[in-house]
Amino acid sequence: MFQKTEYLPSTEHNPDCNIAVGWISKDAYLTYGRYIKPSVSVNGVTYHLEFVEYYSGKNYCPESTQRSYSRIWHVPGQVPPAKWRDEVTALRRFLYSQEAKR
Repeated sequence: MFQKTEYLPSTEHNPDCNIAVGWISKDAYLTYGRYIKPSVSVNGVTYHLEFVEYYSGKNYCPESTQRSYSRIWHVPGQVPPAKWRDEVTALRRFLYSQEAKR
């Protein structure tokens, strides 16, 4: 699973969203984020946009010597690779549990 996880609330990182970070290795990590303001309305129900991001390489991981790479998927709609399905689910649960504590 992850080497470590951390929670970056909107008050301490990006003012628009809460983010859960899961370190896969010293060279790469996944994030699961959720925008604070509801922004999508479907059949009268308003949702918060969510996203998954993958980062790797020296621009994102200071200890890395690999070439930098990043990719974003918007949830729902775009699906991250199946090899990260369990990790994405774990990050989503972690994010929601951290938000519930605040």
